[in-house]
Amino acid sequence: MSNPSATVVLAHWCAAHHLVPEPQIVARRVLGPPRPLPERVRLNLRLKPGEAVGYRRVQLLCGDRILSDADNWYVPDRLTGAMNQRLDETDMPFGLAVRSLHFKRRTLSSEVLWVPGAPTTTGGMMTIPDHLLRNEGLLTIPGGLPISQVTEKYTAEILGPPP
Repeated sequence: MSNPSATVVLAHWCAAHHLVPEPQIVARRVLGPPRPLPERVRLNLRLKPGEAVGYRRVQLLCGDRILSDADNWYVPDRLTGAMNQRLDETDMPFGLAVRSLHFKRRTLSSEVLWVPGAPTTTGGMMTIPDHLLRNEGLLTIPGGLPISQVTEKYTAEILGPPP
C-alpha cells in the first residue's frame, strides 16, 4: 500500500529480500475466460450503461517465483489506444502500461490470510497456505475518475526459500 503500483512495491521487496540475484518483476498473463464482473466493481468503476470493461488476469513474478495473482477489471475507453494495445498484446503489468496517467490507488480492502505462529491443524507442523494477503484497490486518474479495480492475492513465494 506504500505505492500506487504493486509492481514497484514488489520490485523493491524482491531486491530488499534478495529473492533472486537480479530482481525484476514480470507479469505473466493467465489466459482464459474473464471472471464475471462483480456488481461492486461495476459500481466502483462508475460504469455508464453499455460502457465496455476489460479484464486481465496476471501473475507477477520475480525470477521464477510467483509473488502475486491479480484480477484486474478496467475501462478501456478511459485509456489511450497505445495503452489498450499494450494490455491486449503484451504481458506488461497494468501499472506500467498506464503510468503516464499518473494514477492514484485507493485501498478498498486488505485481508491477512495467514499469520506466522497461528495455531496449526497438522500436529504442530507449521503449514503456510498458498496465499498470505488479499488486497483490493481502485485506481483513479487525477480528477478522481476510476480506471481500474484490482484484486491481488500475494503468495507464500514472497517469503523466499524455506530455511
